[in-house]
Amino acid sequence: LARDSYAEKINSDFYKTKYRARWYEDPALTATEDCGERTIFLEKKMKVGSKRLKSRSTIALPLTEIREQNLASAFHGLWHRLFAENGDTGFLEPFVQISYIRKRFVDPVTQARFSLDCDIRVERSNPLYLPSPSVAVLPHGVFEIKSSSNRPPESMHYLTNYLAQKTCFSKYARCVSQLIQH
Repeated sequence: LARDSYAEKINSDFYKTKYRARWYEDPALTATEDCGERTIFLEKKMKVGSKRLKSRSTIALPLTEIREQNLASAFHGLWHRLFAENGDTGFLEPFVQISYIRKRFVDPVTQARFSLDCDIRVERSNPLYLPSPSVAVLPHGVFEIKSSSNRPPESMHYLTNYLAQKTCFSKYARCVSQLIQH
């Protein structure tokens, strides 16, 4: 299933399904300072043509367990059960762990939300499917605008017209491709 999700992304399949476990850490804290229980967001993202669907549920897990286990370990092999408890079936196991620094901003006039993701890298990979990651950081950052309008807010006019290029960018696909190529 992990390879299927990557192949769907690369092949631009009409129908795509991606499962993701997401959590947030404080980059200002060391690993020993930031080791408490975390809310883990279990997300299922589906795309059929141009229509996107996303479902999300939460669980709480100790951050130390998530960090310290190999992605092929029994602990991480339990993701399929966690997703199954939330209505999904099938066997799921981690493929890759991607990390990045996210800076968030809100436009005070339109309330549009902006995020800038940088320092995008593969932290760990499942040795059953992928080689061990290098410490290489992707040479790109990702800037995303989320608003109720299809157009960027006026405050972003210069950036979106002269400095940034609108493109589809998948941190997941780029990171996995980087692992496979090296």
